[in-house]
Amino acid sequence: MVLGQERVEFSIIVVCLNAGERLRITVDSILGQSYGGYEILVKDGMSTDGSLDRLPEDARIRALRRKDRGIYDAMNQAVEEAKGRYIYFLNCGDVFFDGEA
Repeated sequence: MVLGQERVEFSIIVVCLNAGERLRITVDSILGQSYGGYEILVKDGMSTDGSLDRLPEDARIRALRRKDRGIYDAMNQAVEEAKGRYIYFLNCGDVFFDGEA
C-alpha cells in the first residue's frame, strides 16, 4: 500500500483499552521515527476514557474501534486490517529507544 509518497512497509499495531495518556506517548514515539514507511493501527476495545480523542491528526494513523474478547483477540483483529508488509506490536506506554528506525 502507498501512503502519501512512501510505501507502507510496516504496520505498527497498538492495542488499547482505556489507555489514557499512555496511548499518546506511544503514538508520539512512533511518529518521531526518521523512517516514514509505516502506518499506525490503533486497535481500541471500545474505550470510554477519551484516549482516542487525544490522538494527533496524521494520515498514517488509523483507529479501529471494535469490541474484542481480550488482548489476543484484539491483536488478531488488528492484523486482519493491517496493510503493511511487516507487522510490529507496541503496547500502550512503550516507546522506541530513539528516532532512528
